[in-house]
Amino acid sequence: MTISISPIRFAIWAAVSTKEQAADEKASLRAQESECRQVASLKGWLEATGPYIVRGASRTRWANLHDAEIAVPELRAMLDAAQARQFDILVVKDYDRFRDLLDQVYRTLNDYNVQFFSLAQPIEPVSPEKFDPNASDSQELLISFSQMRSRTEIRTTRRRYRVGMPDRIKQHGLPAVIPYGYSKPLGRETDRKAVPEPDDSITPFIIAAKDAFLSGQSTRQIVEMLQLHGAPTPGGRGIWHQATVRAMLRNSFYAGVVRWGCSKVHSDRRTGQRSRERNLEGQAITAPGKHIALWDETTYQAIMTEFKRRQYHYSGRRTGTLSGLLICGQCGKTMWLNYLPEGHVTHHPDTIVWRCGSRQSGHPFIKNPVAMHKIIDEIKRALTDGIPIHSVQEQPDKSDQLLALYQRRKRIQDAYDDGLYDLKETRTRIMPLDEQIALLEALSQHHSNDARDQHERDELLTYLRGKLDMLENLFLGESLQDVNHVLKRLLSNVVIIDSETTSVNFR
Repeated sequence: MTISISPIRFAIWAAVSTKEQAADEKASLRAQESECRQVASLKGWLEATGPYIVRGASRTRWANLHDAEIAVPELRAMLDAAQARQFDILVVKDYDRFRDLLDQVYRTLNDYNVQFFSLAQPIEPVSPEKFDPNASDSQELLISFSQMRSRTEIRTTRRRYRVGMPDRIKQHGLPAVIPYGYSKPLGRETDRKAVPEPDDSITPFIIAAKDAFLSGQSTRQIVEMLQLHGAPTPGGRGIWHQATVRAMLRNSFYAGVVRWGCSKVHSDRRTGQRSRERNLEGQAITAPGKHIALWDETTYQAIMTEFKRRQYHYSGRRTGTLSGLLICGQCGKTMWLNYLPEGHVTHHPDTIVWRCGSRQSGHPFIKNPVAMHKIIDEIKRALTDGIPIHSVQEQPDKSDQLLALYQRRKRIQDAYDDGLYDLKETRTRIMPLDEQIALLEALSQHHSNDARDQHERDELLTYLRGKLDMLENLFLGESLQDVNHVLKRLLSNVVIIDSETTSVNFR
């Protein structure tokens, strides 16, 4: 009788830490995958699933495997396949491909009866039915040593970066990163000491953006100009953003100065969140660059002065005429006051717009003057036709019930003082009474507030009906806070359907 033995099934894991390392011209990922497949095929193993290729994701930022799976979909897919017993061996070129996640991944694969095979630290696997993760300590020791070595290499690399980068700036006048519009000379693309040269196909757009900014155009207008003229974007994605333009104009490299240390990235291992702290006082290292500048230091200072002039200075909370009243007709979120690009400087009423708080494209917006006139017209019509008054319903008098509860509570307190009840018994009897008292007091207060609000609204309606011909002057000429207070007495909300259509809802 012949016993057939199923071939060992394998999957490949290949990873690099940055998207630059995963670029098409780089060979790292292709080499990892090819070498793993070649070795596994020579051993007669069968590729059952994968490969799992991580094209630029850090594996040093995560405190636990769960958070790493969320951030790296390939990791989750590989572990799901291992849990489903879709392969027997995970083949990697080197244990470093997992970095800080190595120990957690190794132990998880053990739980799923999956073996690890590293081309750089080979330990021959056993047949799947004979595999026992506790049978040998060899791989455990290799894993521990590899993780320790990986962390040492990372720290060494970071130390070299922090020592070498200031020297690159101060001694060689070279940038840490080559900015947009520059590239290394032809034939010296891999030379770390090559001085970047301006790209004549891009630098005219940078200069045009600078000129437009200094002439008073907003960054939004500059974005539209760059899009219109087909300026290539720094990331190559084809879409310009205001933040990209601002960062470009603030870059001292175009004025002939190289710098490093203007910001610092902080990572939270618990959440994986990364934040950047900018403009670190006294920590930035600057030096004259060896490259050809696009403008001089005087122009750079003029740019920075213009940024400071346009800077928004918070002067306390401001209440707009329609604050808290406008609602997006598409999603129901509150509308927020914004300014059109030219409005940040002029604050002219026609530049005030109300936009949906969700900030989603396609959601309605409306100019402040349009919304005000729509609301005033609707209030005029309602005052003429008669606003429906939601009268306060008569509520039964609660005073007698409250008095009876107060008296019962006092009798229990007196009994405790006379020694008839102990503290536990007293609390047991008083607690339900306190709950009933609190409920009745809240109901009475609510009814009293409703009655007061209704009385104030009736007085307001009477006043406005007598000023019907002057309504526009009243709503457009008084202080924003006073008008907002009046509108909130009259209206529950105003739904914005589109830039010309509203639905006014009275209280």
